Amino acid sequence: MTARRASGATLKDVAREAGVSVTSAFRALNNRGELREESRGRIREVAERLHYVPSEPARAMVRGSTKTIGFLTNMRAPLGWSVVLAAMEAVFEPRGYDVLVASSDEEPEREARRLLTMVRKRVDGVLLLPTGNNLQQIVSLRERGIALVLLYYQVAGLDADCVTFDFQGGARRMVSYLVELGHRRIGYAASYRRPAEVAPHELGYREALEEAGLAVDEDLVVRATSHTSIQAGYDQGERLLNRPDRPSAVFAANDLQAIGVMEACRQLGLRVPKDVSVVGLGDMEFSRYLQVPLTTMSQDRYQAGVKAAELLLARTADRMDAATQVVVLEPRLIVRESAAPPG
Repeated sequence: MTARRASGATLKDVAREAGVSVTSAFRALNNRGELREESRGRIREVAERLHYVPSEPARAMVRGSTKTIGFLTNMRAPLGWSVVLAAMEAVFEPRGYDVLVASSDEEPEREARRLLTMVRKRVDGVLLLPTGNNLQQIVSLRERGIALVLLYYQVAGLDADCVTFDFQGGARRMVSYLVELGHRRIGYAASYRRPAEVAPHELGYREALEEAGLAVDEDLVVRATSHTSIQAGYDQGERLLNRPDRPSAVFAANDLQAIGVMEACRQLGLRVPKDVSVVGLGDMEFSRYLQVPLTTMSQDRYQAGVKAAELLLARTADRMDAATQVVVLEPRLIVRESAAPPG
């Protein structure tokens, strides 16, 4: 029995109604082969009247493309990647592409499964915000002819296009700003990273202190024990601030964790910025609307998404062998009200 589409009509139905062979109907609907215009027009009219919709796998076989792009982020919450998705859709949708979104939730095992799903979906390309693992699975994408662009982070041992920010420079600038305000004990609420990795944010934090002639107090470097979230920042804030020699300022690796640190301040009866200065990195949309607007480093995620989508589009257009491009965007200091000289 011939499988039917959701509309109820099959290619065989169209051919029978139009009085032509299935081969002729296929050629007419896919602009292939020799066919009289009169016959082509009649077949198309019948297909429209029957609401015939060809299966996507069949169309992909004809054109060698599914017109689908995968976006695999490492964050489940949309706050961090919704702007990137909007930028991708602005580039791809006018060109007839759909964007398939999935999250690894910062778990390498989940990332590996999602990558396999995208291979099975026969996506034309993948924009990947990586966990830093799964090198072999990522390499296999390109071995299968699937275009790849990395977002924010490169993967050790992988030569691939990447659009990122100068996270290290941004963190260095932010901590230097706190030093300029007069702070000498500056805590760091680090992001959730694997022990073997050193995030560029932390390198920038350490560099800024060393450049100022300040020793790095390892007790003031508190790593998140859970995924990037406000709760993670709150837990870090409690550990940093619930001590007799608490820091006068806290730099959080991202705005979500900075908000958590600010809530920990509130729960401990500490005022921001009078008692403790708190700064972040990322400049998420809500950061300016907090009760104490957050001082942070701006990252133009929309610009990053557009640039990454353009690189990926170029790779899908038979440019798999072109030279690798690494685009580094500069963050910008946004001074608001959450940081002040120590009291």
